Amino acid sequence: MAGLVTARIRVHRALLAAAFLTVLLTTSVLAALTAYAGALGDASLRHALG
Repeated sequence: MAGLVTARIRVHRALLAAAFLTVLLTTSVLAALTAYAGALGDASLRHALG
């Protein structure tokens, strides 16, 4: 069973790498957007309070 999985991973190496990079990029973008939204909220609150 493990040999079959290893063989399939070797064959579909490019597809697995593309899927991994897509997940990594999506996670990074979502984390950056969350941080940006938090910073924007803090800045707008400070501006409103003077």
